Amino acid sequence: MSLNILILQESDEATLNEGIRIRHLGHHITQIFMTLSLKVNINGSSKIVVSLGPRGDEDLFDNVLGVTNIFIEDFDFKHFLSLDRLSQDKKMLETLRSALIDIATKKGNNETTVEIINSTADGVLDAHFQLETPY
Repeated sequence: MSLNILILQESDEATLNEGIRIRHLGHHITQIFMTLSLKVNINGSSKIVVSLGPRGDEDLFDNVLGVTNIFIEDFDFKHFLSLDRLSQDKKMLETLRSALIDIATKKGNNETTVEIINSTADGVLDAHFQLETPY
């Protein structure tokens, strides 16, 4: 199954200042990634959620009914929030890239998918986190 929805967000257990949401800060990154990747099959899931911060009682990695959830528990929010906007975008992109590669290689070597993930992430970076689409 091809990936249709990609979400980067803070975990429910993450402690952030009120009004700051990783999902809002990284939305353009996930959308550009999805646009540039076309129809990629990461691990058979149609939806992947990458959650930053503590997982609480949830599994570190979960794949049920075509939805994959993965937690990046060691994400440093304090350092992240001290960065300028471009550096924040780069940090989110690299975190997303790493998480997707972890998912793709969970059951063994998956060079083709890893290559697609890397080239797509490089494309997002090359586009300077901006994408113009025709009307």
